[in-house]
Amino acid sequence: MKWGLIVLLGGGIMVGLVLLTRLLSDSSLLTARATQVAVLPTPPMNYAWVSDHEFIMHASYPERSLLRVDTRTGARTAMAGLQKCIGKERDYGTFALSPDGTRTLWKSGEVALEILSSPLDGSSLTKRSLKPGVFWVDASDFVWMPDSRQWVQLLAGTGRLYAVVEGLDSPGIIRQNAIGIPKGTANGFDLIPTHLLGCTQTGRILATPAWYDGVLGQNPQRQINFFEFSVDGGPAQLREYTIGLPKAGKFYESDIALAHNEEVEMSPQGDRLAWIVHVMEEEPPLQKWLARWIPLFKKEPHPRIELRTSKLDGSDVRALGYLDFDPEKPPYANTNPSGLRWLPDGQRLSFIYEDAMWTISAR
Repeated sequence: MKWGLIVLLGGGIMVGLVLLTRLLSDSSLLTARATQVAVLPTPPMNYAWVSDHEFIMHASYPERSLLRVDTRTGARTAMAGLQKCIGKERDYGTFALSPDGTRTLWKSGEVALEILSSPLDGSSLTKRSLKPGVFWVDASDFVWMPDSRQWVQLLAGTGRLYAVVEGLDSPGIIRQNAIGIPKGTANGFDLIPTHLLGCTQTGRILATPAWYDGVLGQNPQRQINFFEFSVDGGPAQLREYTIGLPKAGKFYESDIALAHNEEVEMSPQGDRLAWIVHVMEEEPPLQKWLARWIPLFKKEPHPRIELRTSKLDGSDVRALGYLDFDPEKPPYANTNPSGLRWLPDGQRLSFIYEDAMWTISAR
């Protein structure tokens, strides 16, 4: 009788521990921690937050349109003025919203090296064009400067890249700095697009290769390249560095750039990075401790999609939530969160998953 009670008690403790570790794991699911704020019948090609509860989006179905969405009321307002102003000038791709939330910036779909800017009501249109010559093609997206009057992009010249600053107040180039060819921005004679993340707290522009044809590294971790440079009128003072990320299966082992369905974005304050990355799941501390004594609790590493934040150098990693994925399927065959953005206050993040917009605390 006594031994039976001991066995029963031990079994109950084991079951309780199993349920506890499972509960702790389930509570880290991204969809359990995040809040769905808007249903999206069709995923937007691009979107940007105007305030903590409103975003503008470019929808492509059933027809191309620009909408302003209020997540508190669910109201969707067609931005007819902006669409009329911009619509005939471009093919609706990437746009950027100024830090003060008043203007949009677009790349022309008709003229090479042309930038278009308009206030949200579409009341005016500013065009800035560069004649092909010194520069022959753009090499990056663009980012606004903190003053909401100027922007910067990378343009390819002969044998090097240039950081070029243009603005609303005067036509032509305001400043330009040669930055050479940072690692990951070219592959032989092929130019590789660069993703400009924004302006850091020290006033420098941070960037990373947008993609790169897989280079398998010899290190235990992937080494993702970043570089920063100045556009304040002095020397560019290019600085390159890498951030290590866990490898997560055959599609997520390459160095230099993130995989095509991974993302990284910098906060509006220029102090932290947000990531959607594929990593190998680590056992929770409690489960790892139990596994030392009870083999039943030992769990093999499992790949997963993780939303995390870090400092600009990759330190102080904070995992916000995860989703499972099948490592044997190619990236396009998995359902992945995408469209990672910071909200203007820098306290929350948003992403698109399963035809809905979600937000989550970044802290």
